[in-house]
Amino acid sequence: MHDLCGHTFSPEEVASIQKALLSWYDANKRDLPWRRMATHADVNVRAYAIWISEIMLQQTQVKSVIPYYERWMEKWPTVLSLSKASLEEVNSLWSGLGYYSRARLVHEGATKVVYEYDGTIPSNSEQLKSNIPGVGRYTAGAIASIAFNESFLRRQYFSCSFPSGLLGGLWEFPGHTIATSTKPTDNSTEIQEQAQLSVLNRIKSAVKCIQFDVSDLQSIGQVVHLFSHIRMTYDIYTLSCGFSTAPNIGRWVSANEFAESAVSTAARKVSGLLM
Repeated sequence: MHDLCGHTFSPEEVASIQKALLSWYDANKRDLPWRRMATHADVNVRAYAIWISEIMLQQTQVKSVIPYYERWMEKWPTVLSLSKASLEEVNSLWSGLGYYSRARLVHEGATKVVYEYDGTIPSNSEQLKSNIPGVGRYTAGAIASIAFNESFLRRQYFSCSFPSGLLGGLWEFPGHTIATSTKPTDNSTEIQEQAQLSVLNRIKSAVKCIQFDVSDLQSIGQVVHLFSHIRMTYDIYTLSCGFSTAPNIGRWVSANEFAESAVSTAARKVSGLLM
């Protein structure tokens, strides 16, 4: 199927591509020690092994990490054994890998897991990120998805492009322009609500989202931008919903894809608040 955005894959095509990619990966993947540990029968051992590998691989090349990882897992194969080690021992084994705060934080994390979670690593990415020292969003997602098979949602943004208008041909977020005078009017709130409803109806038609209304919008701020002699004030709202694989108009994009698209300076300012 083709639309203004280019090729849109059908569900059948997506399934076929996924199967082909996974088959290629199974045949060509590198044999890495943490990948072998990721199949361990004990889910807590799996989570611990992935945790250590993710921390070591931060800003460090794979070839440098492998010998350190193997020595580490031989010396401290479980989160309990690591919690019993001294920080001096941990720093000694880490010596040469760099960014030593990583070693201290993973040791603190192991101690916290043992004493506050009875030695069981949290299986939820939000708990990992919020409660375990040194575990950020990416590491939490890796542990939860690989060890515990948690679905890790990837945020996408809906953008559209129109052939004419002030920003004709550029990608932008759905919006509605309200012409205003220098003096506020008594019905300005009503006008704004009508504009919001207009945008929502456009989105519903385009992306076949789940049902929602104006009350689901969340205001996150304003952006002011000057187009030569035109002053624009953007009231920015967010709305989370499911999306169709083939929107009628526009497209779903990741933050990186939006940044690499042909977008206006104003849209980049707006994306700064969204992303």
